[in-house]
Parts: sequence; C-alpha cells; structure tokens
Amino acid sequence: MKNKGNDGTGNISERDLWETSQDLFDLLDDQYHFEIDCCASERNTKCERYFDDFEKEKSVNGVAWMNPPFTKAKRMFTHFFKLVEKGVAIYRCDNIETKVWQDIILRYAD
Repeated sequence: MKNKGNDGTGNISERDLWETSQDLFDLLDDQYHFEIDCCASERNTKCERYFDDFEKEKSVNGVAWMNPPFTKAKRMFTHFFKLVEKGVAIYRCDNIETKVWQDIILRYAD
C-alpha cells in the first residue's frame, strides 16, 4: 500500500469505498437536513436522492451531503462548490493540512 501524503498522494483507490459512519451522518443530518447525497450508490447512499456520477451533474437542488471517493476528492470538491449552494462535504476530517483542504475546501468553508 502506498504511503499517505499531505499532497494527495495518499488518496489510493482502496480507500474510495470507505463510508461515513451512520452516527456521524445522523449528527450532521439533524443539523442540516440533507436531501441529496452527491457521491453515492444505491448500496451506500445516506439520502433518498443521490448521484452515482456527480461529475455529470449540472445543478443541485436541495441541501447536499458529499463524502467523495479519495482518488477523486479534488475534482469532486471543485465541482461541489460550483453547483451546491447549501450543503456539507466531508473529507478526511483527521487532517486538514492536505492539499485539497488548503486549496479548495477552506477557501469556500463557512
């Protein structure tokens, strides 16, 4: 397995299918009331509505939740912040020093 790095080099495909714990999602959902899961499949969606190929979407209506695949995080976050007016995206909360946090997420976070 490849070593993790703060520059995104640790974003390996074996980690793409990691799911957000239901407890964490429920805690956030109680506050934000998510209507759509931007990066999900029928098997792992946290919301009734979901996108299984978010990069193809041109608009998002409703409060969005997104926990993107690690290997696509930078592209997904860039797309997320262009389309989603109200939502929460989560990515490796354990380390906000990663390049995707510094270059994209923190710029748009509030």
